[in-house]
Amino acid sequence: MSNLFENLYEIYGDREIIRLAEPATYRIFSSPELTCGDCLRFTNLGAEAFIRELDLKKGERVVLCLPDAAEMLLISVALIKAGGIAVPLDHELPSGEIDRYVRECGAKLAVVDGRLFAERPGLAGSMGGMRGIVVSGPRSRVPDGMMSLDEAMDRSSGFFLPYTLKPGNIVCLFRTMMGDGSIKAVMVANEGLLGPQLWAAALLPTRPGGSCVHAVSLLSSPGFTTCVLGLCMGLHMYFLQDPPLEHALRTLETVNPVALMTSSGTHVSLLQACTHGHELPSLRLWLINVGEPSQGTPDESRHLPSLCPGPLHPSARLVELYFAAGKATVLALKPALPGITWPEGCPGLVIPPNRVRILDELGRRVKRGEEGELALRGPAVTQGYWNDIEGTLAAKRDGWLHTDIRAKRGCLHATVANR
Repeated sequence: MSNLFENLYEIYGDREIIRLAEPATYRIFSSPELTCGDCLRFTNLGAEAFIRELDLKKGERVVLCLPDAAEMLLISVALIKAGGIAVPLDHELPSGEIDRYVRECGAKLAVVDGRLFAERPGLAGSMGGMRGIVVSGPRSRVPDGMMSLDEAMDRSSGFFLPYTLKPGNIVCLFRTMMGDGSIKAVMVANEGLLGPQLWAAALLPTRPGGSCVHAVSLLSSPGFTTCVLGLCMGLHMYFLQDPPLEHALRTLETVNPVALMTSSGTHVSLLQACTHGHELPSLRLWLINVGEPSQGTPDESRHLPSLCPGPLHPSARLVELYFAAGKATVLALKPALPGITWPEGCPGLVIPPNRVRILDELGRRVKRGEEGELALRGPAVTQGYWNDIEGTLAAKRDGWLHTDIRAKRGCLHATVANR
């Protein structure tokens, strides 16, 4: 992850890969359409600024309160490049929750969008004990006496050698609500964000240069993971954050994406809209983000092949992503094919190198068609929970992450994913 844009630049050249939601707010950007070179330059300048201006040390947690998804991505990569750990945080949380979470993570540094200080005057006070706060966005939004990231990058050289990360190095903490209602900081490692995405990028049916509409929050591991997946596939990323249905449809019809990444609720709404006159003729890949393996294939999904005409086989066009209550982010093919019905609760064809098993109460594999607990293994599985050794050890046993999610072992799953 520390040299993500270096590698993208080497593979795909200086093509456009990100579109900003609004006109460029940093002086180094001349257009809202960012190329690989633009992103590489921004992350180099930002990484140098964080080390110089904030005295960022390797392994330090840095809270990010950034409503704009593209900015969240770029600043996160810059922090990872500088050796830090990105802690994306919802700026709409109550001040008390922000303060408690910041203290639990041991974060002493933060990057905050300048608009938020005007909208929430007490926001800085809810980050007690901070050693440094840098303000992102245009200089006109920076409160008096606070540090501007735009100005700090002006003093950077643009030449930066990224930290060398090991596969297991933690690069992000995601605030996640567990099944029992508790809040935990889920650790995501370097290999967890990038490794499985490299496999999936080679398997999924798109070509570099196409557009991707991304409508999953980057405050979550699935949102961040799917964003990295789109970049690895060489796609041009358009971000939608909690869009109304009509706005989402207008964007899709304007952009004509080859890939669409959505939550399960948005997925169903869009499919219903498509069956009532809206068309998406360019779409080749629809990735659906769900909390756990779905209860079979939705009836609406069977319309997907007719909405996406082309030479590719329909089985390659529908992908389900489930994040196992925040403990892992796993990609699974769930083809919507005529005459094929997925068993209720079946995880699908899990994309390697991740592995899935359905286990009984004694930790043994269940028979085909039987229900059990979903267990996961591979780079997508979290390293554990920050400052919660007992919870981590309870969830990870015998090399497998036990999710407390009920699932069913189906025939296709048994022959491909559980072999």
